[in-house]
This record gives sequence, C-alpha cells and structure tokens, in this order.
Amino acid sequence: IDAVDRLTRETADISRIDYLATQMEVLWRYVSLVYYPVGLRVEYDLPLQSGFPDSGVWLALAGHLALILLAFPAWSRLPFIAFGILFFYLAHAVESGIIPIRDIVFEHRMYLPMLGIATATVAALLRLAQRFVVPRAVVAMVITAGLLLLGGMTFARNETWRDPLTLLKIDTELSPRSARAWTSYAKELMRRGKFEEALPALAAALNLGRTEEGLEVAPQTLVNTVIALYYTNQPRKAAMMESWLEGIELLPVEQSRLYEVKGLWLLRNGQIDAARQHLDLAVEAFPNPMAEAGLAAVEARKGNREAALSRVRAVLAQDPDNQLALRVMSELQGSAPPADGMRASPRRTK
Repeated sequence: IDAVDRLTRETADISRIDYLATQMEVLWRYVSLVYYPVGLRVEYDLPLQSGFPDSGVWLALAGHLALILLAFPAWSRLPFIAFGILFFYLAHAVESGIIPIRDIVFEHRMYLPMLGIATATVAALLRLAQRFVVPRAVVAMVITAGLLLLGGMTFARNETWRDPLTLLKIDTELSPRSARAWTSYAKELMRRGKFEEALPALAAALNLGRTEEGLEVAPQTLVNTVIALYYTNQPRKAAMMESWLEGIELLPVEQSRLYEVKGLWLLRNGQIDAARQHLDLAVEAFPNPMAEAGLAAVEARKGNREAALSRVRAVLAQDPDNQLALRVMSELQGSAPPADGMRASPRRTK
C-alpha cells in the first residue's frame, strides 16, 4: 500500500483530499480562461484548500457534478455537447483528481481538455443557430469576429513570451503571493547581470516565507539570494544566508554554484588560496565551467601560465562565450588586466 501511495503522488506535502478540494476551484478557473483568456500566467498563487469545509468548495463541486450528470441523459439528443463535457473531465482526471502535484494549477494542463470544451461549445452554438434560425451570414460573421479577437490575443501573448523578463515580471504582478514567481523573476534578472535589481525580488520571496516558526522558503530562493549577495559584494549577509542552508540537502549543481560564487568573490578580493579551495569544491560537486574558469584565473595569478592556458582552453571548448574564460585568455595574451571573476556576467543561475 505504501509503495502504491508513493507512486501515485508527486509530493508528500499535500494530502489527497486537500488537493482534490483545491481542484474544484481550479477546474472552474480553467473553464473561465477558455472563454475569457485574461490574466494568463506561469505561476499562480491560489491557496491550498483544507478539505471540504468551505461552502465555496462544495458549490464548485456541485457545479461539476451537475454538468457530468446532465451529460449522460443528453447523450442521445446532444451527443457532441455531452461528449465534450465528459471528455473535459476525463482528460483532467489524473492531474485534477486525487494525485497530489506541487503545482496545483498549470495552464498547459488544458491542452487536451480544451478539445472537449471546443467540441461542446461549437455544438451548442450550432444548435442555437438552428433553433432560432440565425442566417448563415450572421453565424459566419460571429465566428470570424471571435477568431480575429482570439487570434489577436494569441499574438499579443506570444509577444509577451518573446521576452522572459517581461513574462516573469507580469507573473509577479498577477501572483504577488507566489514566492516562486518572485524567485523566477530574480533569476532572470541575474542571468542578465542585474544583481542589484534581483535583490528586492528575492526579498519579496523571502518575506512570503516568513512564519511564526521561522523561514519556510524553497532552497532555490536561498541559493539565489546568496549568489546575488556575493555579486553585489555583501559577503556578511551572504554568509548569514548560507547558514540558513545548513542541514538542507541541496542538488549537486546548487552546491557547486554556491562554492563557485564564494570562490570567485575570494578571487576578486585577492584571497587566492581560499578561492582555489572553494573553486575545487565547486568542480568536485558538479561539472562547472565558471568554476573551471575561476581556477584558470587562479593559475594565472600564481604565474602558472601553462596550467592556466590548459584550463581556459578546456572551458572555451565547452562554452565559447564564457566571459571569465575570455578575460583570462586576454590576460594571458597580455591584452587585458587580471581577471577577477565577479565582473564576468554569469549566464546561468539556479
């Protein structure tokens, strides 16, 4: 039984009954977005329901049951409408049922169920047109207007998706209580080297996780805050945040990134031996081109030209655009001052 339970849930943090209760509202939100696609976003901040004590949850459940129960007797007279309704719920049975998933709502889960809604909607409109004898020209005009409107909205949404920073900024505005939305926005700022701008977004994510018991935030938020603090030359605050990560099992890539940024900060401040120690640990934890580039800079500072050249060539073979490696290469060729690591804009964050 325990094995089956583990295999039929993505997270142990959400009970099956709480997840099912929450999906009652989520399903209606999905339906509303089909007919009124405004407020689309990646991250939602809907609260998790605690079972079925709330009258709103019962009302939402009653609406779903009514649609399903009406679909069966309507099958003989209105087969396409009945099929569309039942298909919608069948397609949502796994992700909006009793299998707990961390993301309680995600718009892409509507890709397949939308076939059911589209079938039922078109069938209903055609039925109404026949019953009220609406001229075909009017039907064609209404359909054309709808297609043009939805097509324009799709084009506008695609323009938003073209720029990840704009997309993630909108998420923070639409879901201001989502710590993950703020963290994702901060990460994109950091990818662009905007560490000062990322700190307020990370602070917002941290504040959302403050409880009477302490701080309850995702390790990813803490890791990225430490990275931003080192890149803005705030080592004391960074060290304090690192202490909050003690006892938390991080992914190897996250651990490597923490060693890397501290190593690069030490390199920038002339602590060469300590920098080498942390950069070695970064490479040991996970393959890390930035840490390798930092070690190349360490070798260059120590006058080990051949060792520095060997490392920097290996980095550039994997990542030709690595800014730190390019600076070290220029330094070795005598056309640039010594590379310090932290000035190189990192192209990746956790």
